[in-house]
Amino acid sequence: MTIEMMTAWSDYRAAFDQLLARARYSLSIFDDDLERLGLNELARMEALRVFLTGDPGATIRIALKQTGALRSNQPRLLELLKSNSAALQIQQVHRNLHILRDTLVVADGAHALVRFDFGQPRAKLILDDKEEIIPYQKRFDAIWKDGGRPFTATTAGLSGR
Repeated sequence: MTIEMMTAWSDYRAAFDQLLARARYSLSIFDDDLERLGLNELARMEALRVFLTGDPGATIRIALKQTGALRSNQPRLLELLKSNSAALQIQQVHRNLHILRDTLVVADGAHALVRFDFGQPRAKLILDDKEEIIPYQKRFDAIWKDGGRPFTATTAGLSGR
């Protein structure tokens, strides 16, 4: 079991990289807009691709408050969504959840990265502690279950013709 605190954005992204390297079958992300995770960077995108191809049942669920930045600033993630729509699901949460200030990433029910306020880098990385992760996984599951609008990589009404 490891618990590490961080207060800088670079440390936060490095902690996400550590968590992503350990993930094997399940990745759950609740975030404002994914910008601070740096998912569009080539190395992180490659890690997500490897994750999705490692275990045939691997899944990624992403719950976002805002999807505008995803559509305009993260073309690599959009491509990954197009090619892995069965394993990668993204939804925009209902407005009633926009009051939540924290963000979280949970991997395999054993690792988590919790940012206490979406506007600040102060966060906690928890590795290899299933008991400590239970409340964070339950929190994500409740957010996901609350529903929202499914996000697709294509724009409605447009065809490739």
